[in-house]
Amino acid sequence: MRGVLINFALAWIFMLSGAGYCLGGPKLGIWGANTIRVFSSLEDSNPTVTSPGDKLKLTVTDFRPFIQKSSEWTKRYLVPDIEIAPPLTEIGWSNDSKSFFFNLSDGGAVGTWSVRVFQIASDGVKEIPIDGSIANDFSIRFDCTAAQESANFAGIKWTRNDTALLIVGEVPPHSGCKYMGMVVGYEYSFHEKRILKNYPEPELIRHFGRDLGQRLRDRFKLNK
Repeated sequence: MRGVLINFALAWIFMLSGAGYCLGGPKLGIWGANTIRVFSSLEDSNPTVTSPGDKLKLTVTDFRPFIQKSSEWTKRYLVPDIEIAPPLTEIGWSNDSKSFFFNLSDGGAVGTWSVRVFQIASDGVKEIPIDGSIANDFSIRFDCTAAQESANFAGIKWTRNDTALLIVGEVPPHSGCKYMGMVVGYEYSFHEKRILKNYPEPELIRHFGRDLGQRLRDRFKLNK
């Protein structure tokens, strides 16, 4: 019982400490340096987020996200099978504005976090599935089944000319698992449908330190 209370207290501390970057804190995104918070506050019900070069914009109506093209501002394309809500949802646009990902949490700053990826087609928006290889690899590295913990997964940045995405897996920082807070990065190719490379923490920091958002920069003390 004591362990449960300690974990609950740690969860609240982490949630409160994350409030700064979740709601109007530093300019960096939560997970990626260039990810963008969709909602500016809990009361922000109709946000708009523009893509690089103002080619597209994301709008939200009744928690349902839509994409509009700059050449067709009167027409909206529904992002299928997803609802998003304040305050934590963030978006990561590809450089060519043809794809984007959402980082989503169902339990506040501590998680559980997930990443979903979408592509803009000529006739609308379609989801690009991520196979189970990342989750499987992460569960093998950090077996937290005894603690009944679900890993967090979030997108960091697009790589390889926007054909691959750097995704991090994280054992929740408030976890009862012995691997609490451990992180691994995965570069996942959507063309090849496989992991191109994995990055344990030291390699993740060395190769992508500048691309990490406030959450991981705080964790790795990269701001000091």
